[in-house]
Amino acid sequence: MSVARRVHGAVPFRRALVGFETYGEGSEQTSDVVPDRRFCGYVLPRGGALTYWAPTD
Repeated sequence: MSVARRVHGAVPFRRALVGFETYGEGSEQTSDVVPDRRFCGYVLPRGGALTYWAPTD
């Protein structure tokens, strides 16, 4: 999360994907939705803080 905080401080983002080969993961989702089944981690800003959701598969 420390890398995500540093990047978000310099370049705010609405969603970040963390993992190996995240290409296409979440592309059909809106930026604030975290799917129940996911192959990579998601980092989203919520309420002024970054929140991390771990991969499920």
